[in-house]
Amino acid sequence: DNLTVGIKLICSNCGAHLEKDDKFCVNCGQSVFNNPKTKTEHNFNSQDRQCPKCHKVVNVDDKFCINCGHSLQQTLSNSNDNIASHTYSNTKPEIENETADHIRLTEEAKHLFNNTTKSIGRLAGNDESLKLNLRDMFSEVFKSHTKDEADDVFIAGTKRTTPHINEVSEEWGRPWVFSRVFLALGITFLALWILTNIFDNANAIPGMIFIGALLVPISGLIFFFESNAFKNISIFDVMRMFFIGGVLSLISTMILYQFVTFSTESQYYGIMTITDAFI
Repeated sequence: DNLTVGIKLICSNCGAHLEKDDKFCVNCGQSVFNNPKTKTEHNFNSQDRQCPKCHKVVNVDDKFCINCGHSLQQTLSNSNDNIASHTYSNTKPEIENETADHIRLTEEAKHLFNNTTKSIGRLAGNDESLKLNLRDMFSEVFKSHTKDEADDVFIAGTKRTTPHINEVSEEWGRPWVFSRVFLALGITFLALWILTNIFDNANAIPGMIFIGALLVPISGLIFFFESNAFKNISIFDVMRMFFIGGVLSLISTMILYQFVTFSTESQYYGIMTITDAFI
């Protein structure tokens, strides 16, 4: 080789440089003889570059030896290839392990998703796992839509607009109106926040609390309404079940509270303990 590569040992305990024949670290006393954790360091120095033919010292930028005229380019290329292959061989097991872990996590996530969709499909009388493509399902969210398309979504569920069972699509729906509802409520909440914090209008606080509380629930409600493939439930029925069902759930919760006693910490700080949550 025209480039002399100096190999130095590094102590795995303190990181001090060791000599080739050292059996113990002169800095910390760690045994380095036949220690697989002992690291090696490759030093490249322009002063150590020698001609492989006559062994005369040459400069870093020299393409030919000034003593014997030997070409130094090909030898340097071979030396770099050997160093690169040595580095790759050391990192190859780590790359393979990381790739295997990534594949295993992906397979576990896919298996969990298939089991979940299969359980949901079993409730509808289907024992097969559902083939759901989330990217395809939300593909209409970022596309432009007209007001007439939105009206077609909200008029579903009436006697005249409910499709026959044979006309129901077997593909997953592509909801998009829920994103517009989320955006509209978000803009409303931001406007109320500006009224409250910039213009010091305290009358906007109740509206900000109300809109902020409905931002995600209403958007999720519209999402499931759009996802109904049978189109047999009207928006009126959905809103009625949402509000009346929500109030009834609060009433039933308050009734159950009469039979359950929570911890003192929950009464003082308003934070439920693990026992309270279990109850």
